[in-house]
Amino acid sequence: GRRLEYRPFELSDADDALVILNPSEPVRQEEARAALAWVERGGTLILADDTSALFGAPNTLLEELRFEIAVISYTQIIDTAAPLQPALNQPPVGEVQTRAGRALAPRRDDFAPLLGAPDALLVAGIRHGQGYVYLSATTRPFTNAGLRDPQSAALVLNMLARVPPGGRILFDEYHHGLVAPPTPTDGLLRTPWGWAAVYAALVTGLFLALSGRRFGRAIPLKEEVERRSSAVYI
Repeated sequence: GRRLEYRPFELSDADDALVILNPSEPVRQEEARAALAWVERGGTLILADDTSALFGAPNTLLEELRFEIAVISYTQIIDTAAPLQPALNQPPVGEVQTRAGRALAPRRDDFAPLLGAPDALLVAGIRHGQGYVYLSATTRPFTNAGLRDPQSAALVLNMLARVPPGGRILFDEYHHGLVAPPTPTDGLLRTPWGWAAVYAALVTGLFLALSGRRFGRAIPLKEEVERRSSAVYI
């Protein structure tokens, strides 16, 4: 696997799969259409997004695929979901830990419902040209914690079954803000360690500036203001 970062958002025929998880930056229309053209030539796209509509970035890929991701209810959480048809069998998939509060809302009929609950579709598959698109309304199966669940790992293996041995899998970091190469100031201005270093430097500078400053007129010593007695002059 490789990361798609610090370079233009471009896909080549040497790339076999692209994984996009909770993009924090908008997926523009030209990027979405370039990705779908790549899928049409035989690529596999895995897109999982469960961010809130208020805080998530606009994702034109969903619009191009005629899908939406909607809140199931403000109180309901789907802890586990089962396969909706026997398509996930390489290896076989059972109950998958999902912790989903959102579900897929399709605006098309030509898709395969793959995983979900009776009242919520969580994972769907779409054939697009020579390639395939997997849409997921939950990202937990793709996280480090989720992959510890054998059923989540089996689900991901099914999605990657189209990738040939030794194929290239790209993980999209471009839409997590890693667009331009980092500069020397990025570490100071964009990381907690950098903020701590800047804060410590400011506090140290303020301390040095104030430690040499007088708080008022200098008070002369008693020996300097005491009048000499006449005996001193004898």
